[in-house]
Amino acid sequence: MRKPEQIAVVGVTGYTGFELARIVLRHPAVKSPVFYVRETQGKKCLAELFPQLRGVGEAPLRSLSVAEIIASNAGTAFLATPHEVSAEIAPALLEAGLRVVDLSGAFRFRSADTFASWYKLPTPHANWLSEAVYGLPELYASEIASSPLVANPGCYATSVILALRPLAEAGLILPSPHTGNPRTHRLVRGSSRLFHPSSPVGSRNSCHHLCDPR
Repeated sequence: MRKPEQIAVVGVTGYTGFELARIVLRHPAVKSPVFYVRETQGKKCLAELFPQLRGVGEAPLRSLSVAEIIASNAGTAFLATPHEVSAEIAPALLEAGLRVVDLSGAFRFRSADTFASWYKLPTPHANWLSEAVYGLPELYASEIASSPLVANPGCYATSVILALRPLAEAGLILPSPHTGNPRTHRLVRGSSRLFHPSSPVGSRNSCHHLCDPR
């Protein structure tokens, strides 16, 4: 029987995975989290891999096995994995009845063609793209609560959407004469200078949720 409070976390060695681990380990509603990585380096628990988590990180650390996750009682899987890895393993977890929260960009687009165009990757997850809810609780709280698949937004898109959505709804952002969507510009990291009106992946996500929330 699947238990939503039992969590499987896949990919904990990167920045987002480690920060997610810190949240999960301290969350009062989470029971018996298990962490999966490609290489355990002989470690048996998370605190052995990350000594700074001693005292809270004595959770099991295991080599990544989708079959093992499916066979467990876990009801929720967090994927802190690269786009292509999430696209590959999420469908199997979803079909087995787990709820999936993906931290990559694998499910942020609703169209397989759009995903392939921007990421230049295959789309084994194409059938699930339209099922994903964009993980901004400020806008989609009720949908997130009931959806089996949540696509966690990136930092750039989050900052842009939350700042500009009220302006877009008030009609204060002029549409592009080329697309009809709100005008967007790319920002140079660490700079306030605007340049080149064509949109990178983050801007493409931002535009969608400014002009078409569903």
